[in-house]
Amino acid sequence: MALALLLYIIDVKQNKKWFSFFEAFGANPLVIYVFSCIVGGLLVHWHIHTAVFNNLFNPLFGNYFGSFMYGVFFPVVQWAVGICFVKKKNLYKIINQNEKKKCIHMSGYATYVVGSSG
Repeated sequence: MALALLLYIIDVKQNKKWFSFFEAFGANPLVIYVFSCIVGGLLVHWHIHTAVFNNLFNPLFGNYFGSFMYGVFFPVVQWAVGICFVKKKNLYKIINQNEKKKCIHMSGYATYVVGSSG
């Protein structure tokens, strides 16, 4: 029921201003996925994630809410990376060779071919 309501609001009524936050995640999911894998791995490898929690979130918010805020922090960083790509109008997609000719300038966004298959 909630999905039907969202489809009605976004697609039928064309009311997209309330959902512009998610545009950063939807425009470049590949970039955000690779960013989160690399940065998340580096945070764990260098033990930065424990230092951030112990020195920033735990003193400010306590154990339980600090853990919640740490969980919110990384998606907000991912959103910031995504919104930078949206503001620069860069769109990275994996497309096959047949789609390459028709995706060069799609809706004002410069499209970059990351890889091709098929």
